Amino acid sequence: MSSDVLKKCDNCGEQVLDVYLEDGLCSNCRDEDNTE
Repeated sequence: MSSDVLKKCDNCGEQVLDVYLEDGLCSNCRDEDNTE
């Protein structure tokens, strides 16, 4: 059982454990986007 499946961020292409389903971004990109 390998639960360490990496997902690719739609923005930076970074291979991360979790991307946000709504926008396909990793937490790093999402933090950058949400600076208003």
